[in-house]
Amino acid sequence: MNPFGAIKDIYKMQQNAKKMQEQMKNVLVVGKSKKEELEVTINGLHELVSLKISNDDVLKDKTLLEKCLKDSMSEAQKQLQKELAKGMDMDSIRKMLGM
Repeated sequence: MNPFGAIKDIYKMQQNAKKMQEQMKNVLVVGKSKKEELEVTINGLHELVSLKISNDDVLKDKTLLEKCLKDSMSEAQKQLQKELAKGMDMDSIRKMLGM
């Protein structure tokens, strides 16, 4: 096995991983609390992109705010898993790994 070939393969995998990471930044999903008092948007890297509070009463009640935030983040993460699963077929995985 050629050690330079292996290094080239590793470099190619790194480049593919970087591309995939950039693509994942562009995947956006929204999660809402059960009564839609709070809405979050996260990207494919699970980064919080935006937070919207539609009911000012949520700001007055810490417990309610925590619950709404937890519910909306949970919903967004479920949506993100579904969205990412759609785009991840075996061919994509093989390409990413340079196979």
